[in-house]
Amino acid sequence: MLAILAMLLYLLALACGLAGLVFFVMVVAQMFKRDESTMGIVCIVLTFCTGLGPIIAFIYGWTKAAEWDMKNIMKYWTIAFVLQIVLVVAAMGLAFGAAATTDPGDFNIDPEGMSFEIEGADFDMEGTDFGMEGGDFGAPAGEEAP
Repeated sequence: MLAILAMLLYLLALACGLAGLVFFVMVVAQMFKRDESTMGIVCIVLTFCTGLGPIIAFIYGWTKAAEWDMKNIMKYWTIAFVLQIVLVVAAMGLAFGAAATTDPGDFNIDPEGMSFEIEGADFDMEGTDFGMEGGDFGAPAGEEAP
């Protein structure tokens, strides 16, 4: 259950990241619109080369937010950024909690029949051909071992 909740939090963090990408594009568009094309190009190039472009655009956007009348964009970008960090940290905590509460005794592996059971769920692989006839794992499928 914790793993599912962690996955949902990661998906919400992904949505916040996508929102941040949209806000980044909006700020870079404002840079080009306001004759700051050099800064816009720097942000785009550094995004692809080092990943620092959004950070520069974020800081530059806040410095020009009042002048360029984009306080709402910057406010929402800040909320999305902070929320993304909080969601990722919470999801990591839940994922570690889910891993810590998993009992190693829940995994019963039967190498003879190639079936295993995890907490009552049965995945029976008996009769499945993996190309390892006779249990020889040293030779390619269909060939005999030397």
